Amino acid sequence: MECARAGNFAEKAICSDPVLTRLDTALNQNYRWMLDADIGKGARDALKHSQRIWVIQRNRCSDRECLMTLYKQRIEDICDYPVIGGVHPVCDEPDVSAGIPHPD
Repeated sequence: MECARAGNFAEKAICSDPVLTRLDTALNQNYRWMLDADIGKGARDALKHSQRIWVIQRNRCSDRECLMTLYKQRIEDICDYPVIGGVHPVCDEPDVSAGIPHPD
């Protein structure tokens, strides 16, 4: 996320809220790991398409609760993506249940 270019509520909230920043970082890392995993071209294309759709949904959020819900669900969806062969990537699923960033 380029915070200097944040234009909508979701982007500004992600840049100003440490918990949302952590969720955004975890989501992006998990997404990259899954794209690099052995999921097949069709699944990779579907994952990219679903991510574009998800970003549109995220940008429609107008409060923190909406963003938290969408991020948690998307991280879970990406982490559960089926892998054809090899090792399934280990996903970063930050504990934000109390609204406090998980220590690194």
